[in-house]
Amino acid sequence: MRIGIPVAAAVALGLALAAARPAPADEVKMKDGRVLEGRVLSETASEVTLRLRFGGDVTLKRTEIASLERKDLPEEAIAKRRAALDPKDAEGLWKLALEAKALKLRRQHEALLAEVLAADPDHAGAREARGDVLHGGKWMTPAERDRALKDEEVRARAKEGLVEHGGRWVTPEEKAALERGLVLHDGRWMSEREAMTAKGMVEYRGAWVSKDEAESLRLRDALAEAAGVPLTVARSERFSVATVYPQADTDQVLKDAEKAYAEFSGLFGVKPEDRLFDDPFNRKRRPLTIVILEKDSQYQKFLEGLLRIHEDLRKVLRPERVELMKTQKGFYLVDPDCWIVGYQFPFPKEQTRHTVVHKLSHVMLLRWHFKGASWPNWWIVEGLGEVQEINAFGSCQVFCITTGYGEPAADGKWIGESWKAEAKRLVASSGDLRFRDLVTRSLNDLSPHDLVKSWSLVHYLLSLDREKFAKLVLLLKDRMPASEAVPQVYGASLDDIDARWRDFVRKTY
Repeated sequence: MRIGIPVAAAVALGLALAAARPAPADEVKMKDGRVLEGRVLSETASEVTLRLRFGGDVTLKRTEIASLERKDLPEEAIAKRRAALDPKDAEGLWKLALEAKALKLRRQHEALLAEVLAADPDHAGAREARGDVLHGGKWMTPAERDRALKDEEVRARAKEGLVEHGGRWVTPEEKAALERGLVLHDGRWMSEREAMTAKGMVEYRGAWVSKDEAESLRLRDALAEAAGVPLTVARSERFSVATVYPQADTDQVLKDAEKAYAEFSGLFGVKPEDRLFDDPFNRKRRPLTIVILEKDSQYQKFLEGLLRIHEDLRKVLRPERVELMKTQKGFYLVDPDCWIVGYQFPFPKEQTRHTVVHKLSHVMLLRWHFKGASWPNWWIVEGLGEVQEINAFGSCQVFCITTGYGEPAADGKWIGESWKAEAKRLVASSGDLRFRDLVTRSLNDLSPHDLVKSWSLVHYLLSLDREKFAKLVLLLKDRMPASEAVPQVYGASLDDIDARWRDFVRKTY
């Protein structure tokens, strides 16, 4: 690929003309440190008029000039040196081209590259400087190289009996099948529907998805329809979570639930095959469903829709329970399905995560060796819920009272960040309810101080022996009074345990 002689000659002529112009260049150093380049147009005893290199004339007082030196401008120096070179001296021209580039003289650099290639069309340095590439022993542009590669591939594939289709190389038979809209699955050509069905996929609202994903989408749409608001969904083997939050927040709620489940399993020896949330009577496989809404209006609409479509739920919920659920900020159910439902407003989103873990602890405790949805030992239900919540987040923000689901009592707002300190104050002031009285309290009879003691007692009993704590829970589930169950497990009366707990708080909190 040689440069035509007329082009090379024109380039040489241009450089020669530039060299032939009378172009004395001057450098004026000013006393203030400035350096000006250009041509001196006139001089007097007191002034010097200079035409600046990049345009414009300026008159300088000699008293301001430190020195004046006549020399060539960079482009003029390059032009003079070019005029002295033989047009066939490719290496000399190449070195001069590099100097022009270093001086940022782009036009002269490009002109000199053209002259180098006129003298030596295969000069590697000049070719690479122009962006050319070497392919098959020939220099060419990248676009020419790509076309050559494509032509070579077409010829090679044709020898293999292949043709191009949709950016792939296939046999003529495959091309014919693809043009008919068929897909290859397990070595057979079939329709897309047949292939997707064979892969275990199902079609949901015009898209092919896995069966698990289809279940998630159906759940999302059913719950969203019930609530009248769009929801995002996250699912695992044990949980289905649907919230009004962005997907990342819904995924986080699922992670919180899985973490709480793992902790509970470790405490009570729950095995992978122990499916806590299945229907306990007909053994239907069920996940625990968590629904988080934003407003009361959404909650009321969801509750109405859930009761309308869930026949089994209507059978077990008494009318008074339904009316109570309507007045709360949410609810949890353990029979026949497991549900945790609530709405956020007016609390921050972070408290909703606390609520899920706290309520999930209740559901898991009630479902472990299921004995029914009601259980009188609320000190242990709330205490364990607070233990799991604090373990998960470092503080407790949820208080279970029948009329408020998650709302703290007015005098309970101080509870949260420092439960150990509060338990220690209770012990120091003897302001706590005795253990023998605490075990008889119903949910609505538990004060904020009682909740602190419930948490601390569970914390203490777990620190003694987790297996004994699990045994105590089983005895209480069998309706054995705490006054009998505690001595049977720990060999100590309720008052003895109370005294030991006080000593534990003083020494460890």
